[in-house]
Amino acid sequence: MNNYKNRSTLTFNLLLLLLLLLGALAGAYYALRFGGYSMEVDASRQALSADAIIKTNRMENAYSYNNGLGYGTILAITSFVTGLAVQPVQLSSGVLIFILLMMAFISFRELLGSAIAGTAAVFILLLQPDFLFYIVRGSHERVTWMSALLMLFLLVRSQEKSFSLRQFFVYIALFYLSYWSMVMSNSYFASAFLMAIALGLLIGWAIERLIFRRNNRDYMPDAWMRRLLLITITCFILFYVFVSYTYKPAQAVFYYFDTLIDRISLLFFNVEPVKFPSTFEYFSTAWRSQTVYLLVTAVQWLISIGGFGTWLWSIFHINKLDQKQRLLWQFYTSFGILLALGLVADFAGWLNENLQMRMFTPFSLFSSAMIVQGLQMVWPRLHIGFKRFLVPLAGTLAALAFLGAQFKITNDPLIGNAWLFYTPSEIIAYEWTDAHMENQAIWVDSVDHLQHVFYFHQGYTEDMTNYYSNYSRPLEFPVILLSERVQLESARKGLTVPSTYSKLQVYDNGSTKIYRTRPMTPYQR
Repeated sequence: MNNYKNRSTLTFNLLLLLLLLLGALAGAYYALRFGGYSMEVDASRQALSADAIIKTNRMENAYSYNNGLGYGTILAITSFVTGLAVQPVQLSSGVLIFILLMMAFISFRELLGSAIAGTAAVFILLLQPDFLFYIVRGSHERVTWMSALLMLFLLVRSQEKSFSLRQFFVYIALFYLSYWSMVMSNSYFASAFLMAIALGLLIGWAIERLIFRRNNRDYMPDAWMRRLLLITITCFILFYVFVSYTYKPAQAVFYYFDTLIDRISLLFFNVEPVKFPSTFEYFSTAWRSQTVYLLVTAVQWLISIGGFGTWLWSIFHINKLDQKQRLLWQFYTSFGILLALGLVADFAGWLNENLQMRMFTPFSLFSSAMIVQGLQMVWPRLHIGFKRFLVPLAGTLAALAFLGAQFKITNDPLIGNAWLFYTPSEIIAYEWTDAHMENQAIWVDSVDHLQHVFYFHQGYTEDMTNYYSNYSRPLEFPVILLSERVQLESARKGLTVPSTYSKLQVYDNGSTKIYRTRPMTPYQR
């Protein structure tokens, strides 16, 4: 019996190790798909923030990231300890996804009550490209949601009655430290998580009052409901202290809320015309084929539908759920409401019109756990013959979904038009302008991608040598840096690059050229 248990434990440990390795490989693929020449806006901002912390020895500086300093500080410390520049540390950080996956495993195991169920929920996360992209890229979200998962684990674990009072207070202290870490990483998402806790408390109170007490039953113990209320109040105080006193740039989050109220009012009362959100227009230009896009994300939507189905079933059988299952149901409901509000906010044109995509990350965490909870209920009732048919089918779909997710998270040119990569020749041309030009306005791209790439490579500087601009319409610029990659990407998107017909070519490295306005006199530079 012990030998069988030992073999089962060894098999499970190997399975978990392979799962973590699979996540690390996804992060490595994202970093290496284009030979390390891959960059997006948030990664550039975080690298500049970290570089500025190192150069100025100040958390608040000209390149401070408004929503938090946690991830930038981690990059700065890692750079200082290893002796590497911030940029290579940032570019290779995607492989650290295995740390978040390990945190997700212990949280899901605690929430679902089974190590196998926790492993399955983590694997389902790896099949959702719109979750995977935000976790492998060089932004704060890997650290932000790691803190949220740790909070979830501590919250569920602290409910256990088998611990001593001292252990209970240790869990509580670690919970609030985790929330402080989340606020430091990104105050906006920390406020969203706090809102989810508050919504969960409100939902639990409503169910308690409207359903359970009418039938003389308890939804959750009163002590637990009081704890949720105390957690909400304490986390709000921590959030307010950080934003108001600890890190002043984070006060920009208050502007977001004011703007949200104004924009939603404009949307519902039709005070002014509301354009179709750019996030939804994005799909018409970002992908070479809408059919291929639907194929690579099909499993993600099946997971969302399955999680919603479990949630819907739970509404009518909520009295059969235990306390942990009800807690999962509450969090799923809370983030579902925030996702719906994100859709409304995007139609109102708030937060660059991509809020619903950012809220999908926490929603997918609980959606993955929710669908596994549903499988735990359904799987024992299935006929053995159907199980034998379902297992290889699900395995095949999962393998295809994971491969499709890699194409999606890298915006591979085979299927995507919004490219995340750049070329060495563009960097060489940028370095030439930096060495031979001064105080010039230089057009570099029809979108802001290459502009942020140059700032990323430039690093912290108090005074910029030149000003690199992007514009999608044909305006007159004194200097144009035009690469073959930008021309091809702009053509795919139907955007226009400036005309170089009347300009003088002053540089050519094969695939990137630089043009400038012809001098009017022999003395004009």
